Amino acid sequence: MSRNRRPLSYERQKRYIGWVYVLPWLIGLVYFFLIPLGFSLINSFADLSIEPGEMNFAFVGFKHYHSALFTDSNTLPNLFGSIGNLLYQVPILLMFSMFVAVILNQKFPGRLFLRGVFFLPLITTSSVVMQIISGDSMAQSMMGGTTESALFQVTSIRDWMMNSTLPYEVTNFIFNFINSIFDLVWKSGIQILLLLAGLQTISGSLYEAASIEGATAWETFWKITIPMLSPILLLVSVYSIIDSFTDVSSNMVMARITALANNFNYGVSAALSWLYFLLVGVVLLAVLLLARRAVSD
Repeated sequence: MSRNRRPLSYERQKRYIGWVYVLPWLIGLVYFFLIPLGFSLINSFADLSIEPGEMNFAFVGFKHYHSALFTDSNTLPNLFGSIGNLLYQVPILLMFSMFVAVILNQKFPGRLFLRGVFFLPLITTSSVVMQIISGDSMAQSMMGGTTESALFQVTSIRDWMMNSTLPYEVTNFIFNFINSIFDLVWKSGIQILLLLAGLQTISGSLYEAASIEGATAWETFWKITIPMLSPILLLVSVYSIIDSFTDVSSNMVMARITALANNFNYGVSAALSWLYFLLVGVVLLAVLLLARRAVSD
């Protein structure tokens, strides 16, 4: 005797259809993120030996973490260097992105073209194009393997500062800051896009009311624009911090992790990756806690 099946309700149908759409993402999350993540964590506590048809793990505890922190003399300087670069790169990137977004939000001839110009680095493959623009290949062949490019370096300012009485640390900081401006501008496409989208969501009636009350453009910017954009600014800050920490082309820690893996030193590479992951998490947590009261709901 056959039983009549109860038809699915509309809500359950929508639920199943939603799972169908999400299923490819879940498969990718498991196989391309969670499984490699777990393998990396296991590998950081073990020595890996690859033999025909199998991989063997020998548990060594925190040996690789100790080696990454104390045996490798480049780890701590690179970690502190990445944080030092973050302290001045992210504020400059935020200020520049905000400045450009405010300009592009105005009505003037050619603004669509300019929006495309600032978004161009995201359309191209940034790391490859940056290597071509910076002239790394030519620099390596002409300067004996160094990757320093002279295309966007202000050598005259460096020569002047070297001849001055400024300390070497100050001279080096100023010179690196000037030479990184082009890289920061190249990385500002997503930040500009997010801030521009946030500016367009602010109601024009707020600016009209402020103008009627006699508020200046400067007062309007700090009393209306910045508070209304505070959630977007936090999002842009978090994205910029992560991008600064994970940029393979300019971050020495990421370059070191890649070099260790290429030399088949998977244990130390995995341990350094997890240490770096914890450092990034601590920095992001500190930023979120500091910005919690400044962000408007």
